[in-house]
Amino acid sequence: MTGVADINIIRDVVMWEIRGTGTEIGYGSEVRVLGGRIIGANVRFDENIGIHYRGNNGGVHVENTDVIGLGIRMLIDNSNGARSNREIFISQATFDSDGQGLVVRDSSYVSIIGIWAVSSTIHQVFVDYNSTAVLSISGETIFNGGVYECRNVSNRCNGITINSGSFILNGVEVRNNHGRGIWVTNKSVRQFQIISC
Repeated sequence: MTGVADINIIRDVVMWEIRGTGTEIGYGSEVRVLGGRIIGANVRFDENIGIHYRGNNGGVHVENTDVIGLGIRMLIDNSNGARSNREIFISQATFDSDGQGLVVRDSSYVSIIGIWAVSSTIHQVFVDYNSTAVLSISGETIFNGGVYECRNVSNRCNGITINSGSFILNGVEVRNNHGRGIWVTNKSVRQFQIISC
């Protein structure tokens, strides 16, 4: 769905050995990925993407979906030039064994409830520089960064890496990451809270 993607549901889809992009959403609103599994070829350092929101999406929901074994599990950016995504809601998702987990490269509001983000080599959750993204992460676990390999703990194998924007982390168990658990890289990250973690 690279064009307008209003009121679309991808339900209980099963994709195996993904090479390229599993699900790509162009722009629109009320887009839902419900259940199912998006599984790559278990090559953590390629360009394969599980779910890619390319810009100007709002009311997007990813619920009870497994995204496993890709270069990037979920990429949120504005690569289509239509402007930043608006709001993305992720609940009870399993993100496992990828090069990078959730990567945010725009100014979205991203709400995450009950995430299982584990075993990425670079970052489990990553917000890029020059973003005004707002992340709200509540409950569950972010762990095992770099479990398969960790060549450089100075900037890899991290639980959460925030380079800009703001975030709230509430009741999330962040543990056993071979790099940093929670890494706020610079002063441009403002108004963040870490509660009961």
